[in-house]
Amino acid sequence: MTTLVDHVSSRMIPAVSPTPAKNHRYSTGINLTRLESLLCRLKFGTISSEMSRQSPLAHLHDSKLLSPFRYGGIISDWRVRFVSPVSRGPQHSAGTRFVRTKTPELDQRILDAAASLFAGRQFHSVRMEDIAAEADVGKGTLYRYFEDKEELYLALLSRAADQVQKRLEDLMQTEREPVAQLEAVTALILDFFEEQPHIFELIQQAEASRGTNHPWQAARDVVIEEVIGIFADAEHRGQFVVHDPMVTALVLLGGVRAVIRFGPKPRNAELARQIVDVVLGGAAKKQ
Repeated sequence: MTTLVDHVSSRMIPAVSPTPAKNHRYSTGINLTRLESLLCRLKFGTISSEMSRQSPLAHLHDSKLLSPFRYGGIISDWRVRFVSPVSRGPQHSAGTRFVRTKTPELDQRILDAAASLFAGRQFHSVRMEDIAAEADVGKGTLYRYFEDKEELYLALLSRAADQVQKRLEDLMQTEREPVAQLEAVTALILDFFEEQPHIFELIQQAEASRGTNHPWQAARDVVIEEVIGIFADAEHRGQFVVHDPMVTALVLLGGVRAVIRFGPKPRNAELARQIVDVVLGGAAKKQ
């Protein structure tokens, strides 16, 4: 059966100019942006149910969505009647279009639902349909907020990166000795991934597909910068000197990552101190 989308898409003549040209057989003034919105709504079923019982051409009339254009050699003015994506109740007057504005609350609800599913299942086993059901929203609403699963998990990583940077900013406001500060930074990272273990897999997914071009890299860069700053503070105070601050910072954070990934659970309460001690003092001790 030919759908309304097929009917409109297959027979529509591409726009040539917004004003009919002289002696030009086919001239159009199609508003392509609004047409794209129309086809999207047709795809996700947000057109009035009345339309499904009529001929496709019966609903396209007197249009401001589609400026006058030639369809099969006949000039037509068409308008599509929309109903709210949420309400499929009483019909609204022709030409009325309802567009729900995106809200931060719903955005966070979807992200929370995705985080909950990723926490209990492997990344590849979670489908967009599952996330929509968990968030109690329609698939059309979900795809209006996030185009696909990649965009959604990148949004989760962006939110996580913001959270870590905010915690780190608060932590660095407190004066501590350099070693104690390193232990506090290490404990912050350990605590974060214990609270949100699914983020670790999302980071690995992003690194495998995008290298360093992902939101979490911003948080990683900030942590490295702060750790190098602590090393500089320690040298300034005459407490210890790190000969290669960048490499040492990467060794510290790489060690934390390895412990998160492979370390025993539940973790030792002194783990942050132990990690810093190994990095600064070395694993081997003289007898």
